[in-house]
Amino acid sequence: MVAKAGDIPENGMKGFVVKGKKLLLANIDGDVCALSAVCTHLGGPLDKGQLDGKTIKCPWHASVFDATTGKAVGGPAKKDLEKYEVKVEDGEVFVGV
Repeated sequence: MVAKAGDIPENGMKGFVVKGKKLLLANIDGDVCALSAVCTHLGGPLDKGQLDGKTIKCPWHASVFDATTGKAVGGPAKKDLEKYEVKVEDGEVFVGV
């Protein structure tokens, strides 16, 4: 278990470290997504960024990623984020890392 479902506010996000990996969990309209929390441009902390609908903006250089897929949708980042499988069971969030 990485977190309780209630730890991630609806339409919000929170960073976690699991098995040495920095993860970002985003709750988009009740669906939890798990992505790498490190921007693929220059390593910015995405958990300190901004979630707007289904996109995450990096606080360092404003790269934008689709939170549901990890796809880079706005530069300067060109490489997609790693996305992880998520399972929510009995209010607990599990991530396949």
